Amino acid sequence: MLHKDLMEMIVVRGFVSIPPETSVFKAVIVMMEHNIGSLLVMAGKQFLGIVSERDIAWMMSIEEEHPERTNIKSIMTPAERVVTVTRHTNEDECLDLMREHNIRHLVVLEEGQVVGILSIKDLALGYKEDHYRRIRDMEGYLAKLS
Repeated sequence: MLHKDLMEMIVVRGFVSIPPETSVFKAVIVMMEHNIGSLLVMAGKQFLGIVSERDIAWMMSIEEEHPERTNIKSIMTPAERVVTVTRHTNEDECLDLMREHNIRHLVVLEEGQVVGILSIKDLALGYKEDHYRRIRDMEGYLAKLS
């Protein structure tokens, strides 16, 4: 199960989405405005896919398409291929999924609906906070022994 504070942060923070007809150029602007590395592609509440900085970088370096004329739908990872988790997936499983699929973002679903997006950065922060909490607990325990 995802650490409670981490899951609350993900759900409260929400996510940023764009419609599939958005140009790659506009998607990059949205990512820059929000300082994020991926966007969910949605039609209303329907989850269609995800697009990441990596998708855009590859498109720009390999394809002959122009970012202002190319729609996100043509480069996104479609929903049926997106790796998803739930709030009941633990941090280690999330990290294993990211490593196994060579990805940095997992879509968090609740009853089939998107409730957030979990990044490798979120996991690193969660592990860091857990590590510091354990150190504080150990220091408190050792202080009681002296």
